[in-house]
Amino acid sequence: MAFYKTVMDDTPVGQVTIYAQDDYIIKIAFGNDENDPFEITPGVSYAAMDAMIQLDQYFSGQRKDFSLQIACDATEFEQTVWTELCKIGYGETITYKELAKRCGNEKAIRAVGNANRHNEIPIIIPCHRVISSDGTIGGYSAGTEIKKKLLEIEAKFKDAEA
Repeated sequence: MAFYKTVMDDTPVGQVTIYAQDDYIIKIAFGNDENDPFEITPGVSYAAMDAMIQLDQYFSGQRKDFSLQIACDATEFEQTVWTELCKIGYGETITYKELAKRCGNEKAIRAVGNANRHNEIPIIIPCHRVISSDGTIGGYSAGTEIKKKLLEIEAKFKDAEA
């Protein structure tokens, strides 16, 4: 198994680090994580390069959906939540309660919040599109400023042709 790391320096949300394992994206982190969770293989990964291109297109409003192979460890419930997250349209938001309802249990608000927090592939799995019931932005594992910026990018380009 080969693990690769690619760092994007100049994005609207600062540095973004992409981790790939062979042909799969396994983690996206904000900033340049100096304490890599994997033993990094020297060289370049096609999967990471493709992710970098698609993220650049996303940040410039040219891409609204991603076509990347992803792989991540997750419970069955987390997989259900992440599948539902991917169904939220570009530039749209839903509440944690609505997400819980879509996952089959509208009382599981905290559980869907925890699943969002464990999402290792943000932006691609768009957990930033989930907000609080009172209309506030809610939390985000990378900080609310990054979440706000991602929502602003999508609002700006929502009606533009991709």
